[in-house]
Amino acid sequence: MAAKKPRFDKRGRLRAKGGKKMFKGLRRARNWKIDADAQGLEIKPLNGLVDRIASINQFGENATVGRMRGGKRIKHRYAERRLLGFSPDDETLVLDIASDLIERGKR
Repeated sequence: MAAKKPRFDKRGRLRAKGGKKMFKGLRRARNWKIDADAQGLEIKPLNGLVDRIASINQFGENATVGRMRGGKRIKHRYAERRLLGFSPDDETLVLDIASDLIERGKR
């Protein structure tokens, strides 16, 4: 995932260093709603703001980041970042566990 860009103040001095982790809030369980039943598990954003932030960065969409003095929108195209999902290693691990469970059930 790309690091944060350094921020500058009006004079052009470095305001905050870049390189810190992004989306710390999206990692918190309080921002997600988890529904589990006998059929499966569903994880979805708690509200629209969390959903919007996650989808803009997951898929690399355009978003309004501010407005100019005349009211014209300032838009930015975000880089595509993989926030949610499974890596290939995770998928193979899940398939291995599922096959072990199926084989135990046959015995």
